[in-house]
Amino acid sequence: MKLKYDFLLRDVGDRVVAVAVGEGSESFQGIITMNRSSKAIFELLREETSEEEILLKLMEQYEGTEAFFREEIGKMVLKLRNGGVLSE
Repeated sequence: MKLKYDFLLRDVGDRVVAVAVGEGSESFQGIITMNRSSKAIFELLREETSEEEILLKLMEQYEGTEAFFREEIGKMVLKLRNGGVLSE
């Protein structure tokens, strides 16, 4: 799975905002808001990957339990699926 469109990310206070750019801005005209941990997941989805690959990369880079990362990945993937911006 991976993101269908290119996104521009900006920090806005303690949140991160993603806006589709280029051709994607014609198809997706919304804004995706996320926290800092979700940003790491979002960034990994710029390339073709799986939830397991994301889990392994996050566990290499950050402190936390597998259960915590699985929950965060699940929430972010669901949000992106519901928004129609994830190709599988």
